[in-house]
Amino acid sequence: MKIRKSGHRFVTLTLAGLLPMAGTALAQHDHDHDHDHDSHHAEALREGHVDLLVLYEETEGLHMALAAGEHHDHGEDDGHGHDHGHEHLELDGTEIVAGPAAVTTTQSGESWTFQGGEGHFLYVLPQSQLHGVPFLGINTEELVADDFQSAPRMRLLEVHGPGDFFLYQTDGFGQPTVLMNSADAGEDIYSPPVGTHVHMNWAFTQPGEYELHFEVEATLSGGTEITSDPQVVKFHVTGPAHYLREGHADIALAYDPDHGTSVHIAGEDAHHHEEDA
Repeated sequence: MKIRKSGHRFVTLTLAGLLPMAGTALAQHDHDHDHDHDSHHAEALREGHVDLLVLYEETEGLHMALAAGEHHDHGEDDGHGHDHGHEHLELDGTEIVAGPAAVTTTQSGESWTFQGGEGHFLYVLPQSQLHGVPFLGINTEELVADDFQSAPRMRLLEVHGPGDFFLYQTDGFGQPTVLMNSADAGEDIYSPPVGTHVHMNWAFTQPGEYELHFEVEATLSGGTEITSDPQVVKFHVTGPAHYLREGHADIALAYDPDHGTSVHIAGEDAHHHEEDA
């Protein structure tokens, strides 16, 4: 089977006006939640411009990294006459966060059936920049065209998480082209041309922790086929905001030596109601 789903779901609670930190997301306390991964040690990319870079060096071969911030032509020369004014972030130490602003609903129409039906929650990092979530692109601008016979191929191998993952673009008429779909049995490959920078929609069907496993293939200019080691891109999808309206609730500060200080909502009598997306 191509996809193995696993992981935990998360709920975000908002206490409007109760805390001076307006808009701060608070995680619902879950005594049974087992942090069996190290994503909370990772650098969290919560908003702004983020790129998934496809890179190649003779010594390291094909690999991917992340870069955050606006990418302009200034900074350190890469040896090929290209200036890159951003720092590469290792995939293993970084997670991309889809917060409450990413919540939307699935759409109707024949071209949208891949989403699984109309009216369900969907959690999307969109191809157009949206305040409060990462603006995630795929960037091959650091590759040198003379090194390759054709565009590299990004292949989705597995999705580890509580739901499905879709990668798609919409055209000027709002119609989607699905590039990757973990819910079907088809092959999931996207070939970004060398020297390009493109944004698309990264969509998840459930809140929780996701690991997307990719490999990158390419044919070098001399005809040699090369393939990267498996590349894991981590996402944390928080889910829709919830609001406490009645009942007993406590704000609890907790400290764990592995995960640091955290703020939770505790109390079995607390009631929360999900807002419309």
